[in-house]
Amino acid sequence: MSRTVPARQRPTIVRRTWRAAFAAFALLAVAWSLAMPADGTTDERQHLERAYGAVTGRLAGPQGEDPLVHRPGAAFEVPKSLLPPNALCVYFPNVHQDQSWVARPASCQHPAPSTHAKTRVVSWVGRYNPLYYLAVGGPLRFWPDMTGIVLSRILAALLASAFAATAAAIAIRTRRPMLLAALLTVLTPTTIALNSTVNPNGIEISAALLLWVCLVDLARPGAAGRRLSPVPAAERGCGARLSRVGVLRQATIGADSEDRRSLGGLLRQATSAVPVVQAGPADRRSPAGLLRRAAFALAPAGPGASPSQLALLLLAAVSGAVVLTVRAEGPFWFALAVAGSLAVAEPGRIRELFRWRAARRVAAAWAVTAVLAVVWNVVSGNDKVTETLIAVHPADHRVGTLLRVVAVTRVGGWFSEAFALDVQASWVPMLWAALAAAVLVPVAVLRTRRVAVVALAVAAASLGITVVLEIKFLGTLGWSQYGRYFLPGLAGTAVLLASGPAGELPPVLRRRIPRLFALGAAFCQLWVLAVEMTRVQAGPDAPLNPLGGSWHPAAGSLTVLAVAALGAAALIALVWAATADTTATAATADTTATATAAVPAAATALAAPEAVPEPANS
Repeated sequence: MSRTVPARQRPTIVRRTWRAAFAAFALLAVAWSLAMPADGTTDERQHLERAYGAVTGRLAGPQGEDPLVHRPGAAFEVPKSLLPPNALCVYFPNVHQDQSWVARPASCQHPAPSTHAKTRVVSWVGRYNPLYYLAVGGPLRFWPDMTGIVLSRILAALLASAFAATAAAIAIRTRRPMLLAALLTVLTPTTIALNSTVNPNGIEISAALLLWVCLVDLARPGAAGRRLSPVPAAERGCGARLSRVGVLRQATIGADSEDRRSLGGLLRQATSAVPVVQAGPADRRSPAGLLRRAAFALAPAGPGASPSQLALLLLAAVSGAVVLTVRAEGPFWFALAVAGSLAVAEPGRIRELFRWRAARRVAAAWAVTAVLAVVWNVVSGNDKVTETLIAVHPADHRVGTLLRVVAVTRVGGWFSEAFALDVQASWVPMLWAALAAAVLVPVAVLRTRRVAVVALAVAAASLGITVVLEIKFLGTLGWSQYGRYFLPGLAGTAVLLASGPAGELPPVLRRRIPRLFALGAAFCQLWVLAVEMTRVQAGPDAPLNPLGGSWHPAAGSLTVLAVAALGAAALIALVWAATADTTATAATADTTATATAAVPAAATALAAPEAVPEPANS
C-alpha cells in the first residue's frame, strides 16, 4: 500500500522534491561554470561582451563588424580586464582561417589587464534581445573580470536549473517516472554545459522543456490526472479541509445543484462554510508557497479550473515568455509547442481552456510578448546578416544537392554535438542515443496513433527548420547550424511520448528503465566534463586526465570534479527516490484510472471523494 501523506505535509514534500531536482541540475552546471576558462565554451566571449553592454545601459549598441570573420553585430565599450586579449586560443574554431591556428590549453591565454580602461569590441550577438543578459550579467558590472564571469555563469546555471527542476518536479509529483526519464534525455551534457555559461541557448532548452510539460498536461489533463495518487481516507476529514483543494472539494457539500455548477458558488461555500488555515511565514516566503497562492488567486478563471491546473498555466506563462524572448528562433519553438499541444488535446479541451479568464489573459500576454520579440529582432537588425569570411559558396547550389550534402555531412554531427558537445569519442553520443531510445521506444508503443504522429511531426519540424536555416545562411555565415539549436523542439517529442500513462508497462520496467538511464546519464555527464577539462587544461590531444595539465581553474580541478560528482549522485538519488514506490502504487494508480477515465482531472479534484448526502434544506 502507498504511504498516506497528510495534506499539510504535501507542500513540504513538493518543496523537497523541487529542491532535490534543482540541486542535481545546478551542481552539474556549476561544475562546468567553475571548470572552464574565459571564453572556454561556445561563443562565450560574444555573449559576455553583450551582457556587459546590457547591464551598463547599452541595450542596443551601434552597428559594427566583428574583425575576426567580418560578421555584423553591435559595438560596445568594455573594460580591458573583462577578457584575455587572446581568449580565442582555447576555443575550437569551426573554420581555420590560418592552418597554424589550433586549439591549445588555457595556459596559452595572456593575463587580462588589471585596468578598467575601456576598449571597443564588436559582438555578433550584440543585437540579441537584452532581457536574458540583464538577468545574468549583473556581476559583470561590479567585477568586470574572471570573478564576474564565474558569478554570471553561476547565476545563469541557477536560472536554467530552476526551469529544469520544475519540469522534473511535475513528473515526480504526478508519479510519472517515464516522463522524468524522458526529460533527462533532453538534459544532455551539451544542455548542462550551455546552462553553465552566459549563453541564452541553455535557458531556452530548459524553459522549452517546462513549457512542453505544462502545455501537454493542460491539453490532456486526463493523461496526467490518472497518475495522481488518490486522496487517502485519512485526508477526507479535516485534513482535506485545511488544503486549498480541500476547500473547493468541501464547498460542493451543502450547495444546491445549480450553485455547485458555478465556480462562484463553490467559492462562496468555501469562504462561508469551511475554515481555511493560513500558510505560515516560511511557506509564504517559499517559491512553492508563492506559486500556490498565485494559482489560488486565479481560481475565478473559469469552470473546471483547479488550482493545480492554474499552477501549470502560470508556469507555462513564465516559461513561454522566456522561450519567446531569449533567442531569435524563440517564436518558432513557442509556436511549435502550442501547436503540438493543441494537436493532441482531448476532445472539447481547447474550448474549455478558452473559457478560463486566466487562460485568455495568458494567451494575450504571450501575443504581446511575441510581437515585442519580433519587433526587437527587426528594429535592432538582428534579422539582417551580410556575407562573412566563413561564407560557403558550393559549385552546385541547387536545393536538392544542398539537401544531400547536409544529410550526409552535417546531420550526424548535429546529433553528436547535441548529445556530447565536440567530444572526439563517437561512443558517447551513441550511448546517450541508445539510452534515450530505451526510454522513449517503450512509451511510444503505448501512445495513440495521433500522439505518435504529432511527436514525430515535432521532431521532423525541429530538424527541418535547422536544415532550412543551414541552407539559407550558407552564403553568408557558412555552416552555421548546430545540434543544440533543435533541442527545444526535441524536448516536445520526448514529452509527448512520455507524458501519458504507462500503466501497461510492467512495474519492474517503470522502475528499472529510469534508473538505468540515470546511471548512464550520470556517467556521460561526468565523462564529457572530464574530457573538456582535459582539453582546456592540457590540450585537445592529451590523454584523459582532468587533474593534470598546465592550467587549472581557480577553484581547483579536484573541487570541480567533486561538485560534478555530487550533482551526478544527486541525479541518481532523485530518480531512485522517484521510482521507489512504482510497484507499491501501481495497483492504486490503475484503480484510480478506471474510476476516473471519463472524468477530467480538474473535475475529479473538485469532486467529493465519497458520497455525502446533501442537507435537507440546502
